[in-house]
Amino acid sequence: MHRVNVMLKDEVWSSLRDLPKGERSQFINEALVLSFSLRRRQQAALRLQQLRRLMPPVSVNLTDAVRELRDMH
Repeated sequence: MHRVNVMLKDEVWSSLRDLPKGERSQFINEALVLSFSLRRRQQAALRLQQLRRLMPPVSVNLTDAVRELRDMH
């Protein structure tokens, strides 16, 4: 565990104060975990978009290719 000092906007502090004292740290931790998870997903999606631009377009009909593969098995 780490103790940190942070600056909060007044409206955030007002909402946080409404929580019981014993639940504030847990709430903040859960909110940060969700926020970081969302950020990682957004960064991954952005990276995929960047990679997609670098790849040449696919020249085959993917539906037909999948059907052919299914028929082979």
